[in-house]
Amino acid sequence: MTKGFTLEGYDAKGIIRNADRVAKYFAEHPILCFKDAGLSETELLDVMRALGQAANFLAGSIYREKHEQVDGRVVWHLENPHWPIKGYPDPPQTVGGWSMPHKTCLKSEGRGGFIDCADMYDALPPLLKYFAATEPAFLETAGECEWLELEPLEVCLREATEEENIRPLALPHPVTGRMTLRVSPNFGIGLLDQSLQHLAIRLKRFINEYVEDPANQFWWDWEEGDFVLVDLHYMCHTVSPFPKGSRTMVGVFGWYQN
Repeated sequence: MTKGFTLEGYDAKGIIRNADRVAKYFAEHPILCFKDAGLSETELLDVMRALGQAANFLAGSIYREKHEQVDGRVVWHLENPHWPIKGYPDPPQTVGGWSMPHKTCLKSEGRGGFIDCADMYDALPPLLKYFAATEPAFLETAGECEWLELEPLEVCLREATEEENIRPLALPHPVTGRMTLRVSPNFGIGLLDQSLQHLAIRLKRFINEYVEDPANQFWWDWEEGDFVLVDLHYMCHTVSPFPKGSRTMVGVFGWYQN
């Protein structure tokens, strides 16, 4: 399982000054967790731009969001799992940098959860690994097609159209080339070859069991001032419920240049 790599004693100037070293850490650890970095919004953008130059990604713009009283079950998801999409002008969000300036929910609540989808691909049996890397397929969200009724494994039955984004379910990382499953756990799989439904079912069962196993999960207990850098091509993520309180996140997405 990919563990978050924790660094302490870094502020904005320290991260920027050591951007090349941090980029090397990031190539080895898809999650870097900086304790008490205390980045302002301007500093977060400066940090992401400096790290982007060192780690070969382009930083986007600042966005800010407040989450309050998130209840319900944990749902794991990827950023832009549909990418590449025909006619979609924007690049995929493949890097995320988040800081937390304010948090009123408990430390044990509102945590950030991560699962490495490259580790998940490596753990597949050989037949499923080959199936995921080579078989043309498309992705569907719930409600967009009729589902297999045997069990809730989200395998789509309808045929693809010319407008579908058809690609293998596993793709290489744009920088490292390492194969990773680009399937959001809450998305369905649609196949061009309906005779291979049994393999799609096996794959979805494997994914469901993998993400629900605590041994494959990494959780970050957010505190005010933390900064976390995540390779979103590898990592699917979630947030743990928090019935009381709120948390404010400031983020910058980035995308690899090649």
